[in-house]
Amino acid sequence: MSIRNKIIMERTNIPIIKPYRNKYVLKTKRDLEILNLCKNILKFNLSKTDRDLINLIKTQLENDWRKYLLIKLNKLSKKYKR
Repeated sequence: MSIRNKIIMERTNIPIIKPYRNKYVLKTKRDLEILNLCKNILKFNLSKTDRDLINLIKTQLENDWRKYLLIKLNKLSKKYKR
């Protein structure tokens, strides 16, 4: 675990689960709060639209977050281009 992640964990009291450490850029307390909320909300029986929204929000915590926005935008573009 990086020093940065240790410091964030100490400040927030929110544990960083191992798979999330490498996948997400967790620089601030807010990043951890967002990830924690997403993780908790995904436990509910969500609609496909809500699940997609949560997954998109989680991608914003990744290093290459623009890639996922482009994927979603391209899907929408194809859907409405007739």
